Amino acid sequence: MKHTILILLLGTWFGSISEINEVQYTINIQGTNVYSKPTLESEIIERFKIGSEILVIETIESSEKLKISEYLFLEGDFIKIKADGLIGFIFSSDLSKHQPAVITYYEDIQTANLLGPMIDQRTEERKVKYGEREFTVKDRIYEYEFATRTETSFDGCFDHTYDLKNLSFNEVYHQLINSNIVVATTSGGNFIEVPKFKGKEENVYHFYSDGATEDLRIIDNKDGTYRIYSYDCT
Repeated sequence: MKHTILILLLGTWFGSISEINEVQYTINIQGTNVYSKPTLESEIIERFKIGSEILVIETIESSEKLKISEYLFLEGDFIKIKADGLIGFIFSSDLSKHQPAVITYYEDIQTANLLGPMIDQRTEERKVKYGEREFTVKDRIYEYEFATRTETSFDGCFDHTYDLKNLSFNEVYHQLINSNIVVATTSGGNFIEVPKFKGKEENVYHFYSDGATEDLRIIDNKDGTYRIYSYDCT
C-alpha cells in the first residue's frame, strides 16, 4: 500500500509519465541544460552541445515554461535521459525529433539547420515596380524536406524567407536563432550574440539582431505552419 501511495504522489507532483525510448537531438545553439530533477529550478548537472544525440527514457508532462524574455516563453515537458552513466532531465523545448545538420559557422562555433535534406533548387524571375520604374528580380528558391527557403537580392538588400512545415514553434524559434547569430571575437574567445525578442503583434513575433538585419520575425500562419522572414542591408 505504501508503494502505491508513493507512485500516486509522484504522478501528482510531476504529471503523467510515459515511456518513449527514442532518439532526439539538441537544437539550442547556447547549449542544452541537463537538470537533476524534472523542474527548471533544479541544479544544472551538465550541458550538451548543439546536435547531441539524446536517448529518451521517459517523458514527464510539465506545466513549466522556459523564459526567453519577459514576454516570450517556450512550452515543453521534461525528458528523462541517460548518457554515459549520467541520468538527468532536459526541457523538451531544446529538443527535436528531426536530426539537424550541424554546421561549423566560425572556428569553434556550430549552428544547427532544421530544414531537412535539400530536395531541389531553382531560380525564378519576376517583375517588381518601385516608383515609376519596373525591375526584374531573381528569387533563388531552395526546397527542403521541412521548408522552402527563398532568397531575393535588390539594390544591396536581401529578403530571406523560410516557409516551414512539420515543425513546432519551439523548433521554428531555434531555427531563427541558428540562422541569425552574430559572432564577436575577443581575446577571451569567440562569443555569439543571438536575436532578442522585441514583441508580439497578433500572429507575428518580432525580433531584433545586431549586424545588418533590419527586420526579423516569425509569422504563425495558424494552420500548423510558420514563416521566418528577415530583411538585411549591407
